[in-house]
Amino acid sequence: MSGSSLLKKNLRHFARVNAHFTAYLSTAKGNIRHAEVENISRAGVMLSCDRETLETILPNSQSPAPWDALQIDLAFEIPVDAYHTETVQSQCKVVYVRRLARDKFQIGLGFGKLSVDGANLVACYLKNQKGEG
Repeated sequence: MSGSSLLKKNLRHFARVNAHFTAYLSTAKGNIRHAEVENISRAGVMLSCDRETLETILPNSQSPAPWDALQIDLAFEIPVDAYHTETVQSQCKVVYVRRLARDKFQIGLGFGKLSVDGANLVACYLKNQKGEG
């Protein structure tokens, strides 16, 4: 896979790297759902999920409003090498939602509160993935 296909230009000043691992989302009501991380950048992640997950996160098909963004707790295991993963946790804001098919959606989440360790893990993952291109 070429470096250009690994990276997608993020219009928010950070390159995105394709990723394939599971994320766990927790809403203010305590509902926990899972989704797949499709890509990641220093600013956030793009997730792929089904309708049930979307409706749990955004009840009644609410559209995210930039001035009143919905907060979601996100956790995922990020690979640090071929044999180990580390947990990254962040409070995130829902930035966008896209419908791809009847039961497939993309959700863009911006990292809010991300620990220094979490930020370092994400930065190392991005650096390692770019190096493999």
